[in-house]
Amino acid sequence: MGEGITTAASQTRDEQGEAAFDLFVSYAHADDEVPSGAQRGWVTTLVGELKKVLRRKLGGEGASVWMDHALTANQLVIPTLAARVERSRTLLLVLSPGYGMSDWCQRELAGFVAAAVARGEGDSIFLIEIEPVARDTLPGPLRDLAPLRFWEPDADRDEPRLSGYPAPNADEHSLYWKMVSRLAHQIAQRLKASRSPPPLPAGHRVAPLAPSPALALLAGLLPQAQLPEADGIALYLHAAPEDQAAATEIATLLDATGVTVLQPRPAPGQSFHDCLLQNEALLRQCHGMLMVNGQSPAGNLLSAWQLARRVFGVRRAGTWSAALHLPPPGRPDLPIHNLVQIDCRNGFDITRLAGFFSALRAAAPGGAGAGHV
Repeated sequence: MGEGITTAASQTRDEQGEAAFDLFVSYAHADDEVPSGAQRGWVTTLVGELKKVLRRKLGGEGASVWMDHALTANQLVIPTLAARVERSRTLLLVLSPGYGMSDWCQRELAGFVAAAVARGEGDSIFLIEIEPVARDTLPGPLRDLAPLRFWEPDADRDEPRLSGYPAPNADEHSLYWKMVSRLAHQIAQRLKASRSPPPLPAGHRVAPLAPSPALALLAGLLPQAQLPEADGIALYLHAAPEDQAAATEIATLLDATGVTVLQPRPAPGQSFHDCLLQNEALLRQCHGMLMVNGQSPAGNLLSAWQLARRVFGVRRAGTWSAALHLPPPGRPDLPIHNLVQIDCRNGFDITRLAGFFSALRAAAPGGAGAGHV
């Protein structure tokens, strides 16, 4: 992994002490290729100018910005990068035909939206358009958000022309600088509203900002009617190190549907015995276990299932475990009796978990809607 652009001095920390960013830049890497004779790509140049204006509008160090240069368009989300998306206060989305075709960009968008809705925040997504994009090709709720257009028609060539390409000129009245100023103003206003307000007198509380209808509907990027019924379900999510990236992404999507996801997080230097005790404690809080099978060795998953059977097998009848088979296609099902095999070898589809969720509800003490077992 290469390093992204970030202003470390203006970084803040969330309640867990993790780095929190003011702005995460989501873009297709094809839109930031360096033109011949230029030193930086168009998106990188824009972000650099935007940070300068934000320092003027916000004072101090301005805004902490994360922009990654190393990811390819289809690379799986690594845990640290997924955390950066979810902990960012605002998202700058660079719309282009390439963005709509990038699976990675869609993952960034889904992760940010799920986290923003969970925090109860309002509109936090800012769109800029660098090429004409048909509205019907965008995820439904994005169609209602008005992007700032950085392109203009070229009458001589009868085609759109990207302002500031290959590099912006010094004309302060150009479309490029007008859009940079307008974008910085909108982001600065949102950041001012989201940063911690002065303390209130004792006994007073402030209600969180309500998420906009568009932001709430966007969580999961699926129509609400298609999401599986999952509220109240708690899952132990197991993945070997080879599949931790995919597991982090899946956990984000499960959380957006109402599933409580518990994952083992061994501490540095933790003994094997203590790790087993920790895992058993987590299992006892869950309705069942979901194992991620992508690159994992089969032996790892079989060992994890044997541990879980010590918890579930002696006190639960019916379904309590499933294997989620991810790409690449061709890997066989796991040889475990009564294990639900969920085939997502051609791409993860959360609706395929609906049957497993229903079986967990039926098997849980007290039937559907029962609390943690």
